[in-house]
Amino acid sequence: MTLDDYKAIKAIRNKDAATGGLFIGLALFATVILNYILPYTETIVTITGIVNFAAMSGLLYYFTMQYGKKRGDFGMDYSTAYGFTILTMVFAGVIYGSLYFVQTSIVDPEFYTELQKTMITENTTYTNEYKDLALKTISSGIMSNPAVVIVSTILSTLLYGALLGLVIAALAKRPPKLQ
Repeated sequence: MTLDDYKAIKAIRNKDAATGGLFIGLALFATVILNYILPYTETIVTITGIVNFAAMSGLLYYFTMQYGKKRGDFGMDYSTAYGFTILTMVFAGVIYGSLYFVQTSIVDPEFYTELQKTMITENTTYTNEYKDLALKTISSGIMSNPAVVIVSTILSTLLYGALLGLVIAALAKRPPKLQ
């Protein structure tokens, strides 16, 4: 692989990861909107969670496969495919985190504050001490800080994508063509 080939592949990787991240971030945010529009029930939250997982998995797989095809004769080993999934999820986390912050802190912060309080108080697996601590955290307003919301969303999206990427990279890898 020449330096020009490397630069071209790197540019394609960055563009494809950004494009994939945009679509994945928008798909993740769409589930936030669904949860906002639909009434809060365990069934609806479960269904939107499944839709969220399916959309993210499908899109991440699709964009990783497309990037692999664009690599042409160079193929794509496991580490290259996994690195692509990680980069894509960083972009997705930025998009998702930014939109999530706007929705939860600007569009309707009262709705999300009440929703968080309801989720905490109704959860039977939490101890009373944990519930008190979680409610104090909500009251402190730390989750209305854009840096906290965006960074925490990026990290959670990245972790979720990193685990999913382990499988997707194994499915997307392909050997180089011998010349």
